[in-house]
Amino acid sequence: MQVCGPIRTAILWMAVLPIFGLMASPPVKEVHPLYNRLIELNVQLRGESGERRSEAVISRYRELAAGISACSHPIGDADVADDLFRATAFAEFYSLAEADVATLGCLYRELITNGRVADWHTRTYAGALVTVARFDDANRLLEQLEDGRAALLPHISTAASLEPGGPWRYLSLDDSHTAATRAWTPVAGHLQVIAVVHPACAFSTRALADIESNEDLRWLRERLLLLVPPDPSLPTKGILDWNDAHPGLAMQRMYTWDDWRPITRLDTPTFYLMQGDRVVQTFEGWPNVAGVARMRAALAR
Repeated sequence: MQVCGPIRTAILWMAVLPIFGLMASPPVKEVHPLYNRLIELNVQLRGESGERRSEAVISRYRELAAGISACSHPIGDADVADDLFRATAFAEFYSLAEADVATLGCLYRELITNGRVADWHTRTYAGALVTVARFDDANRLLEQLEDGRAALLPHISTAASLEPGGPWRYLSLDDSHTAATRAWTPVAGHLQVIAVVHPACAFSTRALADIESNEDLRWLRERLLLLVPPDPSLPTKGILDWNDAHPGLAMQRMYTWDDWRPITRLDTPTFYLMQGDRVVQTFEGWPNVAGVARMRAALAR
């Protein structure tokens, strides 16, 4: 059974490389104490599962940031605000939580006021906005970068019938310029299958190729919703290329992870058997003979 971890390497290396530099040549003064503690914890837990590491980093961040409300009261110290921005960005890498993105926004605006914003801050905040489907806001930030990087995130349209902030939303890419917000409907007492996949994950695409071509897996592909987890960069080309080649097994991007909280792991591929809005079975990786057999038996009852 093989899986891909979250495909978020760009922001991960932006976060991790500075601490490696500090470890190689320790500074006299600890410039980013909160951020460094999170990085150290992450390194200590490198042998743990992604889920365990995520829970630990988020929990430690909440402890370290307890009592600090950057959106209610300015931090008042540029170094402290920068440290908290970095720590919040690293926690948001794991949490993908809208509340953490909001905190990043408040800290980003304070750093602007203090004249301390660099392109790294702008890219990092823009990436966080992408994870919570605020593409227009991210585009405005990316357009400000000195290197003139083009803002290519699609504009999101929302159907009038959808509730703002409602659960089970996903983004369906029409093309590289537009995406539509749609919602999955859990059916009470009915079994459905959700798979968390990614076009850049070879294990995902191999699993889907098997599911598409194998008649013995018809029962699975006929019940399948494919969700790409939120990343700081949208894999637009990968999703569109896959969907053009496999219209019967189209990938959709989660609107936000908060919309899909019963989905607890974002390693790809991971398969969830849903009964209404409850997860009743899950397996990860492909091939996974035992997991497929258990799911098929449950669906056959």
